[in-house]
Amino acid sequence: MSLVRQDLLKHLSYKQVKDNPFVNHSTVNKITATRGREHIVVRSYRNIIGKIKCDVIDREGITHKLSASVADYRYKPTLLGLDWMAVVKLDWKNIVKNLHSRYVNSCAHQNDVSESQCSKTVGNSNSELNVLFKRYENLFEDSYDGMRHELAHINIRENVTPVYVKARFVPYANKCKVENELKKLEDNNVIHKVKYSDWATPIVVVPKSDGTVRICGDYSVTINKFIDDEVYNLPSSDDLYAELAGKRVFTKLDLSHAYAQLNLDKQSKSYVTINTHKGLYSYNKLPYGVKPASKIFQGKMDKILNGIENCLCNQDDVLISTETVNENLAVIKEVFQRFEHYNVRLKPAKCQFLMDEIKHTCSPVYHAATNGAAERAVRVVKEALTKQVLDGNSKQ
Repeated sequence: MSLVRQDLLKHLSYKQVKDNPFVNHSTVNKITATRGREHIVVRSYRNIIGKIKCDVIDREGITHKLSASVADYRYKPTLLGLDWMAVVKLDWKNIVKNLHSRYVNSCAHQNDVSESQCSKTVGNSNSELNVLFKRYENLFEDSYDGMRHELAHINIRENVTPVYVKARFVPYANKCKVENELKKLEDNNVIHKVKYSDWATPIVVVPKSDGTVRICGDYSVTINKFIDDEVYNLPSSDDLYAELAGKRVFTKLDLSHAYAQLNLDKQSKSYVTINTHKGLYSYNKLPYGVKPASKIFQGKMDKILNGIENCLCNQDDVLISTETVNENLAVIKEVFQRFEHYNVRLKPAKCQFLMDEIKHTCSPVYHAATNGAAERAVRVVKEALTKQVLDGNSKQ
């Protein structure tokens, strides 16, 4: 569904359709459209006037008949549906690049910052960052010791009969790799050998890009059926965008070994025993595959970072977003202090410090140049769209 502002129509040749069959007229704060089985809801647009039909010529000179709803509004963006985007094919890379250039030029003009001053600021920030690295270098050491002061507990319903599943066949080509991984996990105290267990879960062997394998318990056939799930909300992409909005300096801290940093209590260890061709092993750390593992881990990390502003944790990623470099450094220091107290370890190869853009698993690259620039981005899109429509009309 596409929706445009009424004042944009003076640039376009259009035919207004008074009776719009799929738009709810009146002042209801919702527009609902149904296209096939797809149900689209666009909120916060009012005063729908009707519908326009446009002849749009693409870059190859082919004419496309496209339609859009028209509304009388001022401070909301134009919405382009997939049919429009497939024809218009805007050069988003250059659009974002231009926004970035405007943003940098605007900041330089407003703050009157010279290149030498910028270099001095960067140099000072790097120096302060190096001081933090030296002071908290233990945080970047590879270790499986696990967190201090926090233990994970898995809640199994009462009066449940334990499930014991025999070990699955491992292809001969993978046996050596599986045995090496088991030895590595045992040497690092992630698992320990046991002779007997009421619960036993078969393993799934997942190949890794470096030629080794990852061992996961298939808990869907055992304890996951009887676990009381944690009542805890995981951060959403909306939470991420809300945290990043208006910020210009970003740091991402990546936790090493993720769930393996969180130790299990004694009772929970018996529930997560795995059955392999080498015998039974019980996990000392919170393993992947347990139904509430992500919520348990998120809850512990939120508790560790509680009270630190401009800091958001999403599983094994900690995002720090501030308006200035000095503010970012202050938050980094506070996070490092907490991590030292709880013995949380970081993976240096995946950490990023004092960046002007950040990439996260639940979002595209977020650049400081786009902060507060939604209307500017919409204007650029409108200008490009209007120019293409006008150029197309002039060729007819």
